[in-house]
Amino acid sequence: MDIKKRRQTVRRRRVEAFKFPQVQPIKAAQQCPEGPPAFLVQALDHVRAGRLDSAIDLLKQYAKEDPMTVYGNLGSIYLLQNRFKEAQDALQKVFETSPQSIDTAVNLAHALASQHQVGQAVEILLVCLRRQQKSPAIRVLTKALAGYQAQDAALTTMQSLYDSMPDNLEIQFERAIVLKITGHLHEAEQAFLGVLEKQAHMCVYYELARLYRDTHRPSRAISCLQQAAALNPDQGELYHDLGNAYCQAGLADEGVAILRQALDKAPDDKMLRSDFLQQSHTLPDATPEALFQGYQEWARRHAPASLSWGMHYNQPDPDRTIRIGYLSPDFSRHSVSCFIEPLLEGHHRDKVRVYGYGHVLEPDAASARLKGRFDHYCDIVALDDQAVAQRIKQDGIDILVDLAGHTTGSRLGVMALKPAPVQVTYLGHPDTTGLPQIDYRITDAKAESERSRQCTTETLVDLPQGCLCYRPPDVAPEVTQAPFMTNGYVTFGSFNHHASIHKHMIALWSQILLNIPDARFLLKLHVADDEAVKAMYRECFEHYGVTADRLDIHTCGSPEDHLASVGSVDIALDTYPCNGTTITCESLWMGVPVVTLKGDLSCSRMGYSLLSQLGMEFLAVDTPEAYVTMASALASKPEAISQMRDSMRLRMGASTLLKADAFAGQLEAAYRYMWETWCQRTQSQTPEIKD
Repeated sequence: MDIKKRRQTVRRRRVEAFKFPQVQPIKAAQQCPEGPPAFLVQALDHVRAGRLDSAIDLLKQYAKEDPMTVYGNLGSIYLLQNRFKEAQDALQKVFETSPQSIDTAVNLAHALASQHQVGQAVEILLVCLRRQQKSPAIRVLTKALAGYQAQDAALTTMQSLYDSMPDNLEIQFERAIVLKITGHLHEAEQAFLGVLEKQAHMCVYYELARLYRDTHRPSRAISCLQQAAALNPDQGELYHDLGNAYCQAGLADEGVAILRQALDKAPDDKMLRSDFLQQSHTLPDATPEALFQGYQEWARRHAPASLSWGMHYNQPDPDRTIRIGYLSPDFSRHSVSCFIEPLLEGHHRDKVRVYGYGHVLEPDAASARLKGRFDHYCDIVALDDQAVAQRIKQDGIDILVDLAGHTTGSRLGVMALKPAPVQVTYLGHPDTTGLPQIDYRITDAKAESERSRQCTTETLVDLPQGCLCYRPPDVAPEVTQAPFMTNGYVTFGSFNHHASIHKHMIALWSQILLNIPDARFLLKLHVADDEAVKAMYRECFEHYGVTADRLDIHTCGSPEDHLASVGSVDIALDTYPCNGTTITCESLWMGVPVVTLKGDLSCSRMGYSLLSQLGMEFLAVDTPEAYVTMASALASKPEAISQMRDSMRLRMGASTLLKADAFAGQLEAAYRYMWETWCQRTQSQTPEIKD
């Protein structure tokens, strides 16, 4: 089997868009063992320096001598200049001679699609795909076809290749991947298993594990990754995924331990270090000091202060309209959008101009809506950090706000270059980033402990009435009467992220259930379709004395079903040390009081912050014992539950949590403070020029 030849190492591959275009030696590097010719090296130097016209003039001089190299690279440069017809003409010459060339086919398709000739672009890619038999080429082409919404055509072509070469395991493997990309998940699973029946291979186990991860079946992902590691125990990336899979299954202790071991073997893997730090927040013994050291180490290795571009030439006028740039991978149907959209609507355009820089890998209807909330929006998926930073600098952004921190898809590499004079982190990552290039972190007095305030590289800026503004979902049903009035017993529930629901949390919940013998518990999990995970949770509750007949464990459905389920409980129990944020807001909107346990980490004080905005901070307690006592006491007071339920939406409506205009004013005042501080510092550093 040739799969092992396609890559000797398994690389962690989060979903990413294909990047257009690529300027590279298409022919010369293949045919000249000594490397590309001197004229091409010189032309590429011109391109890197931004002298595209000089590169074009130089290449044209050698068109007769080496037409394939010249026209291939001319086409790429024309694409850089958005000269699509000229790019098409140049690349067509190469494609007619070498229709199997991957780079040429992809770049030619881009040129055609940019002229609204998508059908022709797809056909070019299909012609090239039909000539392939190797995994790397097939992967690039099917990925490009998916970008043009031609998944079905890619699948048909792959099926044809499979039918013509049924014994080619590499084709079978790639067909399985195309089935996965096109959403035929059950067929993809069976295809991967079919390959494994003929040959056990690390790459196949790895891809199957990713399918199980994406379909919320972590126990199967763990099994596949363990088998992949048995075949190649030196593959560090497998342990990265294995650690995350254990965390996804609710086994935080085991998962973080595996991630720590993987990090010891690969200390320079920045995604691994970020994941290790993120998952470490779920452990009850996590401390601000230890996490702070971890984030500082991340920055030292991957974002040192020396990367900063230095001087900024923004006009240091403290009273002018400020240009705010928001940088995020989550401008989509993501929890971040519940908080950023009302802010964007509430911003006062006489005080700020708002720019969006979106690294959105899978845009959706929410993405289209959010784009319209910005004064200017730039899709940065296909741009590297340098190009994004240059665009931000050209746009004259005064304050650049990171909305992701160390979460998936973040672009901290852009922040490390410091393209804006003032840089801020907010919302998506409730902790320090560790980057010295980020000046401020937006928070509030309740969301920070004395210890967390000492463990940050950023200056903390407290918003006076809470650091979040929430937009309730349009699909939320009306609040119903408290379920206990119909059921005759109290129902507790948790809808928090499964990675935060571990045995330490279940121990506390079990104590509450033992205190209220007739109470039931509803646990909604994305991973509840995984029978092994479900059984593990039941066994954990039973270990602490709670029988399975008192538990309802279900998977999460549609947004409407999810909110209806939230409204079907009497009391929501928050997780610790990672409190819920979106789910806490959703619970409160459905009239459900939330009992939360606060700690020293920023993430373990979000429930306290949100409840304080509603005047319900008494539901946020300081110790595990008080958590059990509060939940048990509340369950014994049905009248209080009903009163809270009936008045909750009024409470929320009267608070800044739902008042976008007032909240935006608070945040703009914070931005103005940051901007004035920079202006004063800049003006004081400007030397006086005397006649």
